[in-house]
Amino acid sequence: MLRAMKEADRPLIFFSNYGEIRNGVYEENLLILKIKRILLRKFARHGALSSVKDKRDILRFGSAICCPSVTFNLSILQTPLFMTDMKCDLDWEAWERFSKIDGSFVYSPEVLMFHRIHEGSETTALIKDDTRRSEDETMLQKFWPKWFAPIVCSLYSLSMRSNSL
Repeated sequence: MLRAMKEADRPLIFFSNYGEIRNGVYEENLLILKIKRILLRKFARHGALSSVKDKRDILRFGSAICCPSVTFNLSILQTPLFMTDMKCDLDWEAWERFSKIDGSFVYSPEVLMFHRIHEGSETTALIKDDTRRSEDETMLQKFWPKWFAPIVCSLYSLSMRSNSL
C-alpha cells in the first residue's frame, strides 16, 4: 500500500480488492464482487487513475470501492471526509467529491481484506426502509441525466439482493 501510494501521482485514496464473510464463510468469487471488479477494470493497466473522467467512470454505475479497504491521504483531502446528509451512500458521495480533486485513486487488485455481511447491519436496515434506493438515485443523478438515472438505478438495485444471506 505504501509503495503504491508513493509511486502514484498525488494519491488521494488507496483501496483494495476484497472478499466477503457470509455466515462465517470467506467468499472471494461472488457475482457482486465479480461485477465490482469489472467496474474497476480501468485500473488493470496502471493501478492508479488520475483523470477526473476516469475516476468518475468507475463510479457511474455504483460504488465498487469498499469503504473499509480505503486509506485516505489526509495531507490533501479536507475533513470531514464524509458528509452527514446521507445514511447509506456517504462513502459513494465522498468518492464522487474526491473524483473532482486533482490527484489519483490508487487500487490494488489483491484481496487485502474481508467485509462481513450480516442481517443486523445498517445497510440491511436502510435497504428495507428504501433509504438506500433513494440515495442511490440521488448519487446516480450526479453521473447521468435526471431522466436516465432511475433506469440505471433499477438495474443497480438488483445488487441489493447481495446483502441478503
